[in-house]
This record gives sequence, structure tokens and C-alpha cells, in this order.
Amino acid sequence: MLQPVSKLVTCWVYSVYLLFGNPTLAQSGVYQGCFADSPNRTMLTSTTNNDMTIIWCIQYCHERRYLYAGLQYRFQCFCGDDNYSRLGQRPESECGLTCSGNSEEICGGSWRNSVYTTGTLRL
Repeated sequence: MLQPVSKLVTCWVYSVYLLFGNPTLAQSGVYQGCFADSPNRTMLTSTTNNDMTIIWCIQYCHERRYLYAGLQYRFQCFCGDDNYSRLGQRPESECGLTCSGNSEEICGGSWRNSVYTTGTLRL
């Protein structure tokens, strides 16, 4: 028995999505901006590293299946999903501290996260 065309198209689109993914959602290291943080954290998983770099933090969060990585105050790394922006985006000038592991990179500011995508894809 033949399936309705809409079901066939839906199955085909889903198969292509599973096979190739969505390049927009799966890109790693795309800068999202500078975002406010508070003691009631916007990104709950965290770690510190005295040799912090952007790629180190992105990889740390990606390995834990988070969508976003946030770098703060030179040596802190935060991981989260969609809540990173709930306190609002801030001017880039508020995320001006260099990373402890690479003075050529910016790692947020005081209560400010420099947020990047991790490349994790959620279906």
C-alpha cells in the first residue's frame, strides 16, 4: 500500500537531517556575544583553568553535550543551553578580559560571559 506523499516527504526530510545534520545548529565556535551573568548563574555547569582558551572551554562544554560555552573573568568556563541570554546582552566593551591561557583571546569580564556555540546538535 502506498503512503501519502506528505508522509514520504516528511520521512525523507528527517532522514536527510539525520544523515547530514543542520549546519547552522552544528557549527562550533560561533560567537554569540557578551552576556550578563549573576550569582544565580545563567549557565550552571562550570570549571576553571589557569590556562583557559576559547577552544578549551568549547571542547569542555561540547564533551558534556551542552549547546553553548561561556568564558568569564579570564579563567572560568560555563556550559549551558538556551538560558545564557536571560539577563540580556551587554556591550562588547564589558567582555574585555584576555584569557589566562592566550592573551590574544577574550574571555569575558566580571559577571560577563563571552558565549560561543559548541557544535552540539540536539534532535
